[in-house]
Amino acid sequence: FIKSNQSQVRAIKGNHELKFIEYCEESENTVIKTNFENVKKQLGKQLKEWIEYIKSWPLYIESDDYIVVHAGFPPNTPLKKVHPNILTNIRTWDGPGKNLNNPEDPPWHHLYNEKKLVIYGHWAVQGLHITKNTIGLDSGCVYGGKLSCFILPRHEIHQVQAIKSYA
Repeated sequence: FIKSNQSQVRAIKGNHELKFIEYCEESENTVIKTNFENVKKQLGKQLKEWIEYIKSWPLYIESDDYIVVHAGFPPNTPLKKVHPNILTNIRTWDGPGKNLNNPEDPPWHHLYNEKKLVIYGHWAVQGLHITKNTIGLDSGCVYGGKLSCFILPRHEIHQVQAIKSYA
């Protein structure tokens, strides 16, 4: 869908894309990940082409009005200087970035006080989460929840119920 609609749709890399690329490029996969193996089989002879295509996706998209990122970023840090692991995995912020998912630390978006809207995912347990300057879209589709999207520039949120639980 993304490839055939590139004039209207853009993708960013998240934690699963980075892990899949790493999995496919490791010369010796000591741990077989069934889901990754299934995707590799589905892609078949086009696997290398798809890996290169996914590698071309940015880690974030920034415009004058908004930032789209898979998970989020620490406060007061230029996006260019944030490690890909943080951009694709952060939920909470401990200061140094050693634990990105500690319920005792504040959610990263509670520390974000800029005016530019940040649209993110990666936090299914949190669900659809809207503040004045952030929108968390992960509403747990993979667990049987909803698939959510945010349409720019209209600022519309649409949701559809998952057909089943996938994980």
